[in-house]
Amino acid sequence: MSVLSFYSIVTPTVKNPRFGFGGVDAHQNPRPMPEPDHYRLDLKPTDVRVLPGNRIKIRGRFVDAVYDRVFRQDLTGPGFSLISGLDTVFQDQMPLIRAFQVALGQHLAKRRSAEIGVAGEAGFTMKYMGRSNKLKLNPIHCDTKSTDSIAMMLYEPSKDIEAYPFFADLSQFAEDHGLAPTDLLFPGKQVKSHYGNQLKKEYQAHVLAHYAYDLKDLNPKAVQLVVLNDSIGTNHGKSNLGHGHGVRHMAPTGPNPERYFNHLVIDIASRELGQTAKATSTKLGYYEKGLDESLQTPVSASMAIQRYIDSGRIYYRESSNQ
Repeated sequence: MSVLSFYSIVTPTVKNPRFGFGGVDAHQNPRPMPEPDHYRLDLKPTDVRVLPGNRIKIRGRFVDAVYDRVFRQDLTGPGFSLISGLDTVFQDQMPLIRAFQVALGQHLAKRRSAEIGVAGEAGFTMKYMGRSNKLKLNPIHCDTKSTDSIAMMLYEPSKDIEAYPFFADLSQFAEDHGLAPTDLLFPGKQVKSHYGNQLKKEYQAHVLAHYAYDLKDLNPKAVQLVVLNDSIGTNHGKSNLGHGHGVRHMAPTGPNPERYFNHLVIDIASRELGQTAKATSTKLGYYEKGLDESLQTPVSASMAIQRYIDSGRIYYRESSNQ
């Protein structure tokens, strides 16, 4: 599918008398990218230690640097971080790199849950984890419809394809137009294999035109980690200034395109489902994508995480709302 045909699907002309979104050209006036120094980080050997069992210890100052970029205090911050240097530090060993991804996500989630008053691991849930070859364009969406969540996208070197994601500042858009961030996404049941919630069609063109920017500095020859504030709304009285994201540029350059990435989605003490933090814990277990759920015995969070780290197997958390 070409980029033009993609836009014809996800950015229809809409007549909205309140906001005047009709007729917006999504190819013009893109939102300027934040300054690279504001979101880029380079992992160094001194930032981590590999412990027995391939457990990863991360220096507190590195976690702080990621946290400050992802959980921005106001709309001038980036709301995401791009981390390089993983292939060098971990010598291209993907299990170790995924272990770093998981450890970093846990640190960020614990800090955020403590900040909003829900201490310990009961304050967050690994909702989805897995490695896959992504060769499709995506409209603007959030991986959850949660008031607090992180999307961690670990990109491996690509082959025979040029592609990069874009981010859409839904929090800025909502503030500029007097909307509640949670009103921007389609309501409905979350999907077990992917917790995506798309931006409503009447907003797609305007957001793409004025609130989206492409992450063009992904290096297709390196392993890089994007940590994105995927949140929508306010949680426990703390505002969370998140983004939507998607892919609007993808062009094969050879016969066998590959674009593998390792995806981890963490929900942090969210009240979106009307549940307490304890109710959203991992007690219900995890199922492996691609297998008949009725034939599976759900595994624990620790087992699902270990299998993901070792081989990239895809797991989603069973939830009472699904």
